[in-house]
Amino acid sequence: MAWQMPAMLDPQVTLEDFDPEGWSRAGLDEALARVSTGEVAVDSTLVQGHPAGILIAAAANADLLVVGSRGHGGFVGALLGSVSHRCVAHATCPVVVVPPPQPATAGG
Repeated sequence: MAWQMPAMLDPQVTLEDFDPEGWSRAGLDEALARVSTGEVAVDSTLVQGHPAGILIAAAANADLLVVGSRGHGGFVGALLGSVSHRCVAHATCPVVVVPPPQPATAGG
């Protein structure tokens, strides 16, 4: 997971509460808890920097880069996000963009 200092702070966040690295660590721990089954080893890293740049650098010698796409539904959901778009455009290996799961439809 990559994190970076925000350009602007939410006015409701006090400097005592400001901990973007801690917030990112908590988010990473939560994500790992959701996917950990004990059957597959998962390594994690928390890095400061722009997510696309971090992923592109990490994939420099990789055979494949797989990134998720949050999507926002409708037309916007058909578009790549900024991180996945930069990875597709600049990675030196093939990139697979995995869309979010789609809700089940009635009769389908």
